[in-house]
Amino acid sequence: MRNREDLLGEILSRIADELNITDTMFDKAVTSYQAVGNWIGEGIDYKVTIMPQGSMNLGTVVRPLDDRDDYDIDLVCLLEDGKELSPSSVKHIVGNRLKENKVYRDKLDKEGRRCWTMQYDEFHMDILPCVPKDEAFIVPEATEIDLTDKNKSTGDYSFKVSNPSAYHDWFVSMARPYTLVANSKFAAATEIKPVPSQASRLKTPLQKAIQLLKRHRDVCFINHQDEAPISVIITTLAAKACPHGDNVFTALKTVLDNMGNFVESRADGYWVPNPVLPSENFAERWNVDSGKKLAFDNWLKKAKQDFLQLTSALSGLDEYAQHFKKILYPQPVERAFNKIGDYWRNSRESGSLKLTGLTTGLAVSSGNVGKTVTHHTFYGK
Repeated sequence: MRNREDLLGEILSRIADELNITDTMFDKAVTSYQAVGNWIGEGIDYKVTIMPQGSMNLGTVVRPLDDRDDYDIDLVCLLEDGKELSPSSVKHIVGNRLKENKVYRDKLDKEGRRCWTMQYDEFHMDILPCVPKDEAFIVPEATEIDLTDKNKSTGDYSFKVSNPSAYHDWFVSMARPYTLVANSKFAAATEIKPVPSQASRLKTPLQKAIQLLKRHRDVCFINHQDEAPISVIITTLAAKACPHGDNVFTALKTVLDNMGNFVESRADGYWVPNPVLPSENFAERWNVDSGKKLAFDNWLKKAKQDFLQLTSALSGLDEYAQHFKKILYPQPVERAFNKIGDYWRNSRESGSLKLTGLTTGLAVSSGNVGKTVTHHTFYGK
């Protein structure tokens, strides 16, 4: 028998599934990722390791609000034996190699602060040039990297330390206590490390909660995207805030109730430290533009209201559907509720859909509790 939190968990889980990019979209990005990696590696005099990073590697990618907008895949381009290179040289060795390919040259944006970005029809690819921080890049013992950072004002280049490989492993370890997940097939230590397949792993409640929060953020900041909290802050705070959660709703509730507690206020400003590299502050921009911290606080307050407070007064699938369409946009919600309707219709026809005393009205049960619903009373005509 399902209670209200179980029902909300199922609804939100199915909506999160509809936030995934399609397999076709995923395959196009991965094919391009592999091709770009091969092109770079085959044309420069350094040992190259290509690694995925970001939401595709963490299983938290979210489809754009508009199907006409693009999604992204992030690529770390590590010159393993380039430790002695200057940051400017590292950046331009990779950039110049891309420009040697006419197709890639036509796709390249202007040089970014840290990345080279290529625009494809349906997605964009951020390519992060870097070298090992230590003498050698050894998984998992020594995976810190020096990434290139260009000062917009002076044009000078410097190195900044990061560790996307260790961050990935930390995130996986935070999700590991969840039981609603199959064994994940994450990237192996190869020259071009594979992007984890969408089909090869089920997502945990934590991953789905993060997808929902990122979607909610995208909707809230659709007209002022520069103020939106960046994904790595949401992901880090959510993982720290949620040590448990039986389903997507309870995980989301735990995240929203606690994630603000992990924003640190220090003498030099606000900090969301990288859990695997405490000297790296994901919230460094908050200390340059105080409006970004205020935007985060206001967004978190609205997310609590939309996901927790307002849902407590809802009853029935139609009310849930209308509410989630407003805060997450109609398309993924409609797809999710169509599938929920099909599932409950099949359950009714099999005799496992029961009428209960819950405010939500209906539950699926394998036992004899409740009155069997014998005809369509809950979804459409």
